[in-house]
Amino acid sequence: IDLEREETRSAQSSRQSWRVLFGRKKEKKRNLNRRFIRAGIDPVRGKKLFVLVRILLFVLASLATAFLLSKPFSPPVNAPTLVAIVLATGTAGSFLPFLLLNYLIQKRQQRIERAMPDMIDLLILCVEAGLTLEVALARAIEGLAPFAPDVAAEMKITLSELRILPDKSMALTNLEERTASKSLKYLVLSLRQSERYGTSIDRKSTRLNS
Repeated sequence: IDLEREETRSAQSSRQSWRVLFGRKKEKKRNLNRRFIRAGIDPVRGKKLFVLVRILLFVLASLATAFLLSKPFSPPVNAPTLVAIVLATGTAGSFLPFLLLNYLIQKRQQRIERAMPDMIDLLILCVEAGLTLEVALARAIEGLAPFAPDVAAEMKITLSELRILPDKSMALTNLEERTASKSLKYLVLSLRQSERYGTSIDRKSTRLNS
């Protein structure tokens, strides 16, 4: 009986370990997809190119290191050390796309932050004219598209979700998660309160704009 209990516990522990492992992989995958979206890149297409570039950089960095270490001017190293250096350099090279992705995210967030005052002004004008939130967003998208395509694209997705999702606050939450912009975070809070309680967004937005 004790042996059967021990085997059962071992099997349960093994299943839990696999669940934790796969759970971490899924979480990493979701985080990477979220970073692609925040950079303005389609996760499906971007992930394939991302993996391809990582493999290419790993190979190029490894070959370049092996080539340099084989030259006469390079210090002599034994075979295990040479393999370790080559693999380490290749691994370091494969992480360069992560740095590029972070750079693209940062630049896009900066563009969104710069365009937010104009976005807020357009929303204020539309709301003061008596338009609903969806119509105000549609008008703001039309005005922002020529010179602020990042904000216009995000608002276009939000507008589509507002029309489709049963819970409109979910569309605003998705907007906040996609951009990770501080200005948009406060604007989303103001829009959510306006949608839920029917209050005006102009005062909150004016404070955000100032």
